[in-house]
Amino acid sequence: MLRYALLLFSLFYATTLSAQKAKPHQTVVDAMVAQLRTAVPNNKSNIRIAIVPFTNTKADEKIQYTDYITETLTGKLAQHTNTFQLFERGRLDAILTENKLMLSGLMKPSEAIKIGELLSVDALFSGTITKLKSYIEVNGRLLDVASGEILTSFSGRVKIDKNIAVLTQPLAINNQPNVQAVTTQTQPKEKGTEPVGATENACPLQHTVKDKLSDLSSEEKINELVNTATTIPFDLACGKIHYDVISRFIRYKVDNKTYRDFLLKTWVQIPHPSQDDRSLYMLEYLALFNGIDDEEWKAWLQVITKVEYYHYRYISLAFKNDAKDESQQKKLFKRIDEYFDLQKQGALGKPTALTYNQSFFGLMQGLDNTALTLSMYAYENYREGATAELVNSISQHMLYLNKLYEKNTDKAAKSKVMDWMIDYFKKFEYEKTADQLYDVAFRFAPEVPQEWNEKMVAEKNKEKAEKFLMEDLQKLIRACSDLFARYATQSPYPSQQQDRIIFCVRYQIPIAGVIPTMDEAKSILKGNDIAEQERVIKLLLWMDTRPKAIENELIQFLNKKSIDQKEKLIDLQTDVMVILGNIKCEQPQAIKALIGTLMATETNQSYAAKKSLQQIGKAALPHLIERLKQTTIHDGGLRYQLIVLIGQNGAAAKQALPLFKKIYQETNNTDIRYAIEAAEQSINEQ
Repeated sequence: MLRYALLLFSLFYATTLSAQKAKPHQTVVDAMVAQLRTAVPNNKSNIRIAIVPFTNTKADEKIQYTDYITETLTGKLAQHTNTFQLFERGRLDAILTENKLMLSGLMKPSEAIKIGELLSVDALFSGTITKLKSYIEVNGRLLDVASGEILTSFSGRVKIDKNIAVLTQPLAINNQPNVQAVTTQTQPKEKGTEPVGATENACPLQHTVKDKLSDLSSEEKINELVNTATTIPFDLACGKIHYDVISRFIRYKVDNKTYRDFLLKTWVQIPHPSQDDRSLYMLEYLALFNGIDDEEWKAWLQVITKVEYYHYRYISLAFKNDAKDESQQKKLFKRIDEYFDLQKQGALGKPTALTYNQSFFGLMQGLDNTALTLSMYAYENYREGATAELVNSISQHMLYLNKLYEKNTDKAAKSKVMDWMIDYFKKFEYEKTADQLYDVAFRFAPEVPQEWNEKMVAEKNKEKAEKFLMEDLQKLIRACSDLFARYATQSPYPSQQQDRIIFCVRYQIPIAGVIPTMDEAKSILKGNDIAEQERVIKLLLWMDTRPKAIENELIQFLNKKSIDQKEKLIDLQTDVMVILGNIKCEQPQAIKALIGTLMATETNQSYAAKKSLQQIGKAALPHLIERLKQTTIHDGGLRYQLIVLIGQNGAAAKQALPLFKKIYQETNNTDIRYAIEAAEQSINEQ
């Protein structure tokens, strides 16, 4: 179970301060999501969380805004699949109904622990709203279901604008849970039923159904239960018994055609599905067994035209079939086509038709947890209609493209998604496009290891290479090199600019005036502008063997002297040593300079010289041996360094064995003797 500690007081205090001013609904929800994400430690992922429906602190007043904020929060959290694993709302309602539990308001720790025993979740988030004159006070808390610990608390104020005002109008529901007033008012009164608010004595068949629910051991007993239950309309006070029936049938996976037909007839008659808890509850049962069949799909097409908001949940349930075989895939592809046929007719959404962007991204969100082939089909065939009408809609392209790429394991499919990414970057541009392009590139690019983390980075790069294919990164760079170059310097943050420029250097993306050509670098190294020399040398460090063309100028730079800029110059010359190692410089003048720096008082210089000589390898051997010959018993440190470097060349260093023997006999230094023994072993083994 989820275990972690938070500084509750500081979080609550900071949140309270920021909540004093009323803000738009979406801003408050975004802040709520951000705070929930901060409550998850860095080493945790896929936290299982259940969102308990928000309640109104005015218990006698039912308003639609409680459902609206619950659904908005759920939808936002669903986008963070790497952090949260959401427990299905319908399943939560079913389990609570079955166990005769009612959740309302800010839950108590003891309640959370009790729920934790029933649900396979780590944490519960519950909240309340209080409607005031010009704003709605929103409070929430996240509780650990194992310990009852309050992990974080939230407080915010939602400004009541004209849209929110509509959702805060009281609904006359006579305090009955789960049945919306708008539904009960529009349903015809059935013979033998009583209006909402009647006592259970007015619904005698409820007791009969409850008794029969306790025994589902045979088909005969299930049919008896269904025959009784279907005489009670799923409406008004008596109809509440169907929540128990559906919950029990879902739990024990009871598939009964008669009961499905009964629910289907009720479902299509619901005038406002978004405002009626019955709608999704029934669909969850209808879709439980291999998805919905053709008859139920026709009903779904009728219902979806009446859904006002959050139709992605209807899509998720309707397309939950695994689509394992080709014929089933084709059937579901056709259903996606029929969904967009409704969109073209302006028939999706009430009271106003959904835009194409809303329809497209609603579908993509709904398909997110279904078969990957469905998301691929939808994006491939219908992405072109998604325009740049809304900034948040544009950004969703990359959200789903990243998911499609990471979920696919087939190289050809990954390559196709990369083509779509390229198309996206060439088609759309807004304030976040530069960040998105480089975010993608950095996810693909292997990290550069340091000596202290070489093994760890190598493992990480291996895992990265399996998920993000280098050939796809190269494809992106070839197609969007102009965008990489243009966006590199657009960041307002110097460190981010530097990271982007270094990326362009590593992958040979030219940026005029920023990344020098070799001719430009040669001219700058010969000059006296040390600031420009520093900028250029720092870039040359990332160019691998390309600076080979200016090898002579780099060697000459090692001989520069300056009283005024001595420390800066030493730092730059240290970098030049590294570059000479990268290009495997074989010129004696350079190798001798590196050997002469092995015992430098500056640790960085000594380390750079040693590393470069290791990279140069065999070409440095004659010079290393010659310098070793010149040493005496007083040069213990230098002797040790030279012996180690010579030994690292293996069999190629056999000519040094007589010299090793001579030094071994004349020295009493145990470190040098050990180095000679190790070097001889390395030479003789190869």
